[in-house]
Amino acid sequence: MAAPLTPQPHSLALSPGRDLAVEGSMVKKVAIIGGGSSGLCAIKACLQEGLEPVCFERTRDIGGLWRFEEQPEEGRASIYRSVIINTSKEMMCFSDFPIPDNFPNYMHNSKIMEYFRMYARHFDLLRHIRFRTSVCRVAKRPDFAATGQWEVVTESEGKQEAAIFDAVLVCTGHHTEAHLPLSAFPGIEKFKGRYLHSRDYKDAQDFTDKRVVVIGTGNSGLDLAVEISQTAKQVFLSTRRGAWILNRVGDQGYPIDIIFSTRMKIFLKKLMSPSMVSDFAEKQLNARFDHSHYGLKPKHRIIDQHPSINDDLPNRIISGKVLVKPNVQEFTEMSAIFADGTREDIDAVVFATGYSFSFPFLEGCVKVVENQIPLYKFMFPPDLEKPTLAFIGLIQPLGAIMPISELQCRWATRVFQGLNKLPPRRDMEADIKQKTEAMAKRYVRSRRHTIQVDYIPYMDELACQVGVKPNLLALFLTDPKLALEVVFGPCTPYQYRLRGPGEWAGAREAILTQRQRIIKPMQTRRVEEHPSAPAMPLIFKLVGAVAVLAVIFAYLRTRTSFPAILATAALRDMAAQRVAIIGAGASGLCALKCCLDEGLVPTCFERSGDIGGLWRFEEQPEEGRASIYRSVIINTSKEMMCFSDFPIPDNFPNYMHNSKIMEYFRMYARHFDLLRHIRFRTSVCRVAKRPDFAATGQWEVVTESEGKQEAAIFDAVLVCTGHHTEAHLPLSAFPARFESSVLVVASSSGCQAKIPGGLLAVKTLFGLEMPPPLWAPSQDCVTPLDHVGPSLFPKHTTSLSGGTATPCSMSLPSMASLSLPGLEKFEGWYLHSRDYKSPQFFSEKRVVVVGTGNSGIDIAVELSHAAKQVFLSTKRGTWVLHRVAEGGYPFDFCYINRFLQLLQNLLPHNASSFFLERKLNARFDHALYGLRPRHRVLSQHLTINDDLPNCIISGRVLVKPNIQEFTETSAIFEDGTREDIDAVVFATGYSFSFPFLEGSVKVVENQIPLYKFMFPPDLEKPTLAFIGFIQPLGAIMPISELQCRWATRVFKGLQDLPPSADMLADVTQTKEKMAKRYVRSRRHTIQVDYIPYMDELACQVGVKPNLLALFLTDPKLALEVVFGPCTPYQYRLRGPGEWAGAREAILTQRQRVVKPLQTRAGDRPPRSSTVPHIFKVFFSIGLIVATLVYVSLAP
Repeated sequence: MAAPLTPQPHSLALSPGRDLAVEGSMVKKVAIIGGGSSGLCAIKACLQEGLEPVCFERTRDIGGLWRFEEQPEEGRASIYRSVIINTSKEMMCFSDFPIPDNFPNYMHNSKIMEYFRMYARHFDLLRHIRFRTSVCRVAKRPDFAATGQWEVVTESEGKQEAAIFDAVLVCTGHHTEAHLPLSAFPGIEKFKGRYLHSRDYKDAQDFTDKRVVVIGTGNSGLDLAVEISQTAKQVFLSTRRGAWILNRVGDQGYPIDIIFSTRMKIFLKKLMSPSMVSDFAEKQLNARFDHSHYGLKPKHRIIDQHPSINDDLPNRIISGKVLVKPNVQEFTEMSAIFADGTREDIDAVVFATGYSFSFPFLEGCVKVVENQIPLYKFMFPPDLEKPTLAFIGLIQPLGAIMPISELQCRWATRVFQGLNKLPPRRDMEADIKQKTEAMAKRYVRSRRHTIQVDYIPYMDELACQVGVKPNLLALFLTDPKLALEVVFGPCTPYQYRLRGPGEWAGAREAILTQRQRIIKPMQTRRVEEHPSAPAMPLIFKLVGAVAVLAVIFAYLRTRTSFPAILATAALRDMAAQRVAIIGAGASGLCALKCCLDEGLVPTCFERSGDIGGLWRFEEQPEEGRASIYRSVIINTSKEMMCFSDFPIPDNFPNYMHNSKIMEYFRMYARHFDLLRHIRFRTSVCRVAKRPDFAATGQWEVVTESEGKQEAAIFDAVLVCTGHHTEAHLPLSAFPARFESSVLVVASSSGCQAKIPGGLLAVKTLFGLEMPPPLWAPSQDCVTPLDHVGPSLFPKHTTSLSGGTATPCSMSLPSMASLSLPGLEKFEGWYLHSRDYKSPQFFSEKRVVVVGTGNSGIDIAVELSHAAKQVFLSTKRGTWVLHRVAEGGYPFDFCYINRFLQLLQNLLPHNASSFFLERKLNARFDHALYGLRPRHRVLSQHLTINDDLPNCIISGRVLVKPNIQEFTETSAIFEDGTREDIDAVVFATGYSFSFPFLEGSVKVVENQIPLYKFMFPPDLEKPTLAFIGFIQPLGAIMPISELQCRWATRVFKGLQDLPPSADMLADVTQTKEKMAKRYVRSRRHTIQVDYIPYMDELACQVGVKPNLLALFLTDPKLALEVVFGPCTPYQYRLRGPGEWAGAREAILTQRQRVVKPLQTRAGDRPPRSSTVPHIFKVFFSIGLIVATLVYVSLAP
């Protein structure tokens, strides 16, 4: 990689060869109004042309729009805290001053300010700026027609001052005057909630648990809707016309403007009609997510508007956090009524309705009418006698504005110097009229579309005026390598420094190394290169296609054989009747229902006060129960995760927030009357075999409730506690003196308890020195009474009340495995992801998240919105999937289907991995982003996150290797880099154990020998089963339900298990397969593939779909079963537990996917189908015929 570029300041001396007579008549003194990005490059351009600039900035600092302030300042643009620019660094930098290679591609406003300060220091610009000085008036001098001079009246500290300038550059931008069209919204005056313009918005905390309407789908509107949705109860995004949404992260993870802002693409665009260009672009955007399905598709074409950019919106819509609505028709005191007649209760309104612009200090020199101002090339008033007034940055480009402002300044200063001439007034007015008419013809009529320009055409237009447009023919003849990059690569600003006035010697190198600077900030973790897999040879594809058909036929021919059924009345009399169910989460609820379906008598013991298990959010972690953070949204879509005879309501979002999941569970429990079988606040202390277990299979279950123990006899037990209750916190490398120390906890009643682990356990369990809502012990929870060895606390002391403490209900994390030297002296916070609740207490902190599982990545992304910097530490790397798949459908809905499963079974493991990795890398290149692991994609439990690439490319999350060591205030990583940090979140997974099962099962290194992950194979009677004790590549709820359906039939005596030796052999075989396929990890001990495992269970129960019979009797249903998503309803089509509604549920599942997205009425496309209709017909007929022939000829 080339060494970083060091921009060299240009000589401010006059260019050689200038006519001295011309120099003598040149403009010398220039007033620059505004010290933002346009003002800074204006100062530099003036200095470069030998002019004397004086910049008037009404505030105390440079930066303009990009300088964040807590309070909006009058007359200055105002941004919110989290703003990240939508143009990438290589496209937005000044043309002779590249942004440092380690800066992120999409920069936070603080990074942009850092760049501006570097630029100002490098070219010594600050000495030309008069801060806290407002411009009151700019007026022509009496002799303007002869001199072109202006009188500029300024005010500073209450004193006015007038000065004469030879020229004026207006660099105030067009984001200072908020456009708040209250008259267009009847009833707003009686609305009792809060309303504000996006200019006054700063962060989302004020909207916590509120119902908020955001009006407008420009960039600010989308950003605010997405950000507010992270704290609000519900966000409604109101749009009058809809919008086309681009994403920052383009193909393979490169910035979108790098990909599309090329000269070759502009050339091809000119060859095509506008309609063809729109068709192509819209097809690409709809492939990402279908704008019709998401309620965003406008009537106008994509090139008829200024596009909006947001990567996170589709994910927020599909998870129901943002609902797209039409325009607001009227407000009432507490609600908004939309144009479609729907009404929503709301607490706040954010108007992201754009800006107006005016120039009151220019007395009559220019006139703004309906946000339009007649300017030649959007810069020069055509009716001035002398061209000594220019507007800089008064444009809305389809691209970056900084390089445009810079090139405008380079032209304007040469005009001021007399080096370039403007055409006659008549020609300038004709040009203005032509541009106005072209803009009106192309764009939707809007205040937003009055100063619109296309980036490359407009830059080239300016460059022709200055004489700096690249000469492509000369480049191809003299420097073909550079020419290829100029034509086919991104049109970066350096291209306008290759020749002509202001030529920069470093421009060529900057262009040829721009791709390295794009990649550099994302490669914060070294990824070992390995040869990329070659494309599949044609012969292999042909052979594969033939083999696929053969496998399909064989698969269809396969009949499901029912297991042996114990039909004798005697055996049924001996079967289980009373069943103990431990845990009332998702698995416990379906266990209750299955017991009732089979005529068993269930009793469910739930240690907490409610159902829901893992999915019930509580502010405080509860002992013995899984704990989630406030914002958790499930990674499996509703059609794939529902119980098989109880579809989730069609208006529920596809990816549900934990509160919605709880709502579904409550509906399920009420519908099947399950709550009466649950004993809440009852812990199971012991489950032991009865003395006569070998004959009866009965268990003694000892429970405790309100301090009283009770024993009862049960015929069978279902363990539904899950595997997310015991946090795995890998701290075992600490010196023994820490582990052997003892904490004495005294209650207010005088009782004392000793907790091993000393201050390590205290800090872990009770979170001393942590913000209370994170760890949330009682205020007087713990006082350490004796401790040997160095303190693990920060060096300042903690005030604790009276030396007493009350017990806290937190479970002791597992402390096995990883070595983390130095953590005992780390002075910051650390916690397990189990104890994480929300990001608010990490504001402005530097945080390391250890682990790249789903929790680790979710927490890293969420923290990045509040923290100063997030580091994501990974030992191996990971492959990252996304919730939103092609067309905006849920990923699992698209890819968990029987046909793709057949292809995976057919292809070698490496071939399947190759295709999937290629698909994931097309989304973003995992090597480029520092995430690619050594192992293949199918050798791990997949991680799912849509927002991570955007966080990495914008620098909010930096991927780092494993932590080697901690110091008092920093983490040292395995690559030798050191980062100062304030907090560590260990997303290091869970351990599991079952202490209440006295010797019945043994857990070793997170492994437990269970037949089909359910039954202990060495029990004399199969009356104990584990439910949901798996880690599926898919949804867990349908698996738990099918496990329960099998287990209850086994308990009932309707089905038998194989002999113990056969079960043990199956357990061993499964373990060996898992060890061969997966990376060695505590995470990969209970891994299953969704369809194969569901089918395996279904064969046991006798409910696996008979595909051959379906194709012969109901081909429409058969096609959806084979090629559509493998939803749980498929296992209710036949056999025990058959549900009459299963067929209808399968055939209407796509409507239920689309329904919650369509919250705004609009033009709807025809309902999409799996394959074209005509192809379905022919394929169905051919498949049936071929199958019949195959079956008849088979021996």
